[in-house]
Amino acid sequence: MEWYILVLLSSVFLTIQHVLQKRVLFREHATEYLTVFCFLMWIALLPFRSRITFALDTTSLLLLFIIGTLSIFTWLPWIRAYRHMEISTVEPLRNVGPLLIIFLAYVFLGETIKEIHFFGVLLIVFGSYLLERTVFRFPPLQSATLPQRKYVVHVFLSMLVGSVVAILVKIALRYVNVPTLLFYTFFIASFYMLIIQFIKYEGIYDIIKVIRADWFLLLLIVVTTLISDYLHLAALAMPTTLLSLAVPLRRLSTLFVTVIGGELFHEHNIFQKTLACLVMVVGSYLLIL
Repeated sequence: MEWYILVLLSSVFLTIQHVLQKRVLFREHATEYLTVFCFLMWIALLPFRSRITFALDTTSLLLLFIIGTLSIFTWLPWIRAYRHMEISTVEPLRNVGPLLIIFLAYVFLGETIKEIHFFGVLLIVFGSYLLERTVFRFPPLQSATLPQRKYVVHVFLSMLVGSVVAILVKIALRYVNVPTLLFYTFFIASFYMLIIQFIKYEGIYDIIKVIRADWFLLLLIVVTTLISDYLHLAALAMPTTLLSLAVPLRRLSTLFVTVIGGELFHEHNIFQKTLACLVMVVGSYLLIL
């Protein structure tokens, strides 16, 4: 199967995951949710242990440890922004990230892309700019309220660290397979989140509360995340797949999240946001030419 088909399928399941996640975050705190999510993801990967490599060399272990550690600094700020801002605003704001990934992939992976592909990425970024104009003046911090400014910064922090993680993931897939990468990433992330949960919050009581209140949605989130992440990583594991193109193409989920999530949660300026996202769709199309 072609890499871009895997990435497009991944974006569909990623959309479902984001919408379900926003539903849960209406009721749960970000740290509690992320702790339960990481732990359940790790548990869900245990049935695939026959495909997981446990005897790893030092390089692989170090890479996986760094990826798992940095993932916390990618996910937690983003989840906090998701909880406190409109889903149809947070998602497009993160679309600036592909430009950083193109630069990092060029420096560390030696990737180069065609002019038409770069133009496609620029359209995705421009669509993000148009979208944010419906919420904030540009730059985004200028007209945002104080809480909004805080969570816009959270989004950009998540995007910055996430770009580094993406580079490390592409490198790690040269040494380990997809199930091994997922297993160790969520094991390490779960370890950190459980420490935070028990030190700063109510520990096991918060975890039980979240599971009792949202066990069905959590189950759906875990399943859709597993499918989305596996498809995306399977595409990245192909030697001919460029990270510079795969990540921006996966961001097509932004359009679906903006339209579906915005309508479900009765958010503002959905028509304007959808038009901006259509610009991103054109950009995404150019990436697979």
